[in-house]
Amino acid sequence: AFTPYLRALAARLTAGCRGPVEKAAAIYDYVTGHVDYRYQPAYLQLPPIADYCARELRGDCGVMALLFIALCRIAVLRSALRLAVVRLFLRLFCSAEGGGPAAGALFRQPGPLADGGQPGLSGPPDAP
Repeated sequence: AFTPYLRALAARLTAGCRGPVEKAAAIYDYVTGHVDYRYQPAYLQLPPIADYCARELRGDCGVMALLFIALCRIAVLRSALRLAVVRLFLRLFCSAEGGGPAAGALFRQPGPLADGGQPGLSGPPDAP
């Protein structure tokens, strides 16, 4: 369930955004800029994960991704865009070659791509 806290946070983060890519970028910037990476106990031991991460501002990459997904769902971003953005988020912050907040520049408008790539991703669909 989406808590009132998460709904208010999503509204605040996306206020003034003019489209889904801007909303996703605003949420991405918030999560990557405000949440500290910390190892977590088994997720079963955590309180509601997205709300916990939003309030405590800490979590591992999976917890951060769950907060990101929850905020995107609240902001009513299309499923295809959410999937593409989450794949990018995980690729950047949960892999050995992970980037940093500057990687937010990789967002682009969803739609068919001439190179066969997925909307919102910078490479071919099978890229790691």
